Amino acid sequence: MKEKQEKNLKKKQSKEKRAKELKEKREKEDELERKREEEERKEREELRRKSEETKEKIKKKKQKLKKDLSDPQKLKDQKLEDFIGWLQNGKKDDMGKSAELLVSDDDD
Repeated sequence: MKEKQEKNLKKKQSKEKRAKELKEKREKEDELERKREEEERKEREELRRKSEETKEKIKKKKQKLKKDLSDPQKLKDQKLEDFIGWLQNGKKDDMGKSAELLVSDDDD
């Protein structure tokens, strides 16, 4: 009778141990899942923030361009500045800008 009680006790203890291990495993998995979700949320937030910054930069550039195009004197000054920059630095990508200045009909 005593042996049966001991056997049942060991069985109960091993069952409790397995249940405890399973519970700990689930808790670890849940914690990992929460961390992963938090990292994904942070990544999405960072991408959204960068996207908004890029949109804002583009918007500002468009506004500046509209403003520059509406002011002919400023546009001429920019062309002159580009031409002088090309003369001083000899940058190949400034050459097209200098040609615009040379070909323009302005008598400045």
